[in-house]
Amino acid sequence: MLEHVHARGVEDALSRFHIKQSGWLGDGARRLFMGEAPRVFSEGLRTFQRGGALHPSNVLWPKDWGGRIGSMLTLPMLPGMMRQDSNEGTTSRVLGGLGGLAGMMYGGTAGGMLGAPIGMALGKGLGHGVGHLLGSKPPSQDPYQ
Repeated sequence: MLEHVHARGVEDALSRFHIKQSGWLGDGARRLFMGEAPRVFSEGLRTFQRGGALHPSNVLWPKDWGGRIGSMLTLPMLPGMMRQDSNEGTTSRVLGGLGGLAGMMYGGTAGGMLGAPIGMALGKGLGHGVGHLLGSKPPSQDPYQ
């Protein structure tokens, strides 16, 4: 009885103040740990179409401000990601960094905390591969040149 009254009070308060979700521990914690995996699997290939969970507008610039702040906070990571690859050429470093960031965002959206590092590694490798195809060469390591 008390649980029902409490739930009804929470619903009334949220609708009165036009709040769509109740705090961090509700839907936010599930998204952090699991991502949108159930939605991605149920949508199938439609997940990349407009309105799907992995459409670029939903991943790179989500509708909620928490997601947008998260997207903006990933951009300062780019210089550090580029410095990690000192044995790569400039084009390969830039593309690897951008691919790593995009892969981290897509992997985090699709698989949560487990999917983010996997997506980052895949995106970084893809960026390096495209850089190598474009002819990116590492700087010369010979001290006499």
